Amino acid sequence: PCGIRTTRAVLKPEERSFGNSLFQSGTALGAVITPMLVLVIMQRAEAQGVSESWRVPFQVIGALGLVWVALWFFTVSRDQIDPPPPPA
Repeated sequence: PCGIRTTRAVLKPEERSFGNSLFQSGTALGAVITPMLVLVIMQRAEAQGVSESWRVPFQVIGALGLVWVALWFFTVSRDQIDPPPPPA
């Protein structure tokens, strides 16, 4: 719900269907790619002799999430996030 609300707030009405479809396909693609990515990260960590290699995927994916949030804050202006004033 938050993602759809964000696309509604950020995109023009004629761009919303594409934005929502891109958002939904991204979540589905992430659900497919993430298990494979976690497996590869854990295998590399184990090959390097990292004890408790299960922690490494959490750290890597968390760091990627922080980068994603930073990019979002730098690319979306405050005007696009603030809701318009209610009609009088």
